[in-house]
Amino acid sequence: MSALEELRQSLAEGPDKEIVILHASDGLEELTVLPPLPVSAARVELYGFARLEHLSVGAMLKLRGLVVEENDRMAHFPHERFQPTLEELRLLHWRALIDLPPLRPTCIHTLDLTGCERLEVVPAFPDSMRSAILKGCRSARRLEGLNQGLQMLSVEDCSALEEVVGPYPTSLKYLVMRGCNPRIVPRPEDLPLGCQCIAADEAIFKGLRVPPTGTD
Repeated sequence: MSALEELRQSLAEGPDKEIVILHASDGLEELTVLPPLPVSAARVELYGFARLEHLSVGAMLKLRGLVVEENDRMAHFPHERFQPTLEELRLLHWRALIDLPPLRPTCIHTLDLTGCERLEVVPAFPDSMRSAILKGCRSARRLEGLNQGLQMLSVEDCSALEEVVGPYPTSLKYLVMRGCNPRIVPRPEDLPLGCQCIAADEAIFKGLRVPPTGTD
């Protein structure tokens, strides 16, 4: 039995699965289209599917979380195929991604676009957004808008970024900016009272409010 046949059998035998985690390294490196996923799936994580050409999930699934790490084929994220239940979206190292449509209507509260090096415009955040990471988006020129309610924004190694459409929301607690155009780094008076402009700290990315190392 091939790896793909085993995968299809496994998915068919688990119709009540809420979490689906797939790795291309399990003999699925050549996969270009996903097999049908359980309609009960609330979270899908895909790792290493660089050749995936169609993200055929979402239309029948009430996903709350989607993680796709590494892709070289898809230039467009098919947001229109997803139910508005999606809360967490992580598109990691989508090297072909050039188009991310408006993320509305949605209830996304966590967005991670690490390594989307060809993406030029990051759409305005929906009102539900609480945490956003833009790292290694070297072609990104514009972040079209921040939302009231945003608590953490991390922008790293986005050297082409010329504009962050503000103002910075009063809800913002942590702002990380490294490897960016100095012109977009806000002055202290442009930030809300109590907001920390800090160096990157992995603990903060995980939701732990730990002060950066090397400070009092």
